[in-house]
Amino acid sequence: MINFDDDCVDDLNQAFKDSIEDYLAFCKQRGEEPQKPYSGKFEVRIDPEYHEKLYLRANEQGKSINKLVNEMSQAELASQKS
Repeated sequence: MINFDDDCVDDLNQAFKDSIEDYLAFCKQRGEEPQKPYSGKFEVRIDPEYHEKLYLRANEQGKSINKLVNEMSQAELASQKS
């Protein structure tokens, strides 16, 4: 996590840049790759029959396939809280 604060915008911008540089140096020192945010997009390949079933289920619920898969994956992950 990168933290920074200041009282004026110019100093805040510099504090942000300094914090990022400190974080990158910290990762390098530990031999670790910096964490990067996920885009929220990924491609999934499934059998055409399941693609059709997803389409039909989403259509029944008045949703896009994307919304349906998003809800299904969230429910699956929530049920497996670790």
